[in-house]
Amino acid sequence: MVRKKFDAYFSLEASLLLPLIILVIWLIILTGFYLYNVHCIHQITSIGALRGAGMKRESREEIKQYLEEEIEKMIRERLVMMEEINYQVKIDIQNVEVKVEGTMYFPVFSLLKDRLKLWEISADSRYKREDPVDSIRRMRLVGAT
Repeated sequence: MVRKKFDAYFSLEASLLLPLIILVIWLIILTGFYLYNVHCIHQITSIGALRGAGMKRESREEIKQYLEEEIEKMIRERLVMMEEINYQVKIDIQNVEVKVEGTMYFPVFSLLKDRLKLWEISADSRYKREDPVDSIRRMRLVGAT
């Protein structure tokens, strides 16, 4: 029995396997960026709303201007590969609400983002604007009666 030798055995296997491995590694990296941005957007909204709720003596316009500057600064410093970032700050008598929405940009997968709504991230946070002194006084009154 005579065996035939195939000279291209290893190169054929490598030409199919290596691009697949590179694609999987690339998808893992992109997923990591996506999860990082999700975390950062949630953190930006929470920090912004908490800082706004802590400002008691400033007017609503001053609080809104300060929060918008801080949110823009955090967006520039923290987010990676993002496009179309929109944020909204609402301040009323009792609450401060911050919403941030954005879309991630991926070189190949961005072609499908409009149809499949892929890579869209949004978060919102709301904190009450309570005066700590009034809160403590109300707690003492409830405990005294």
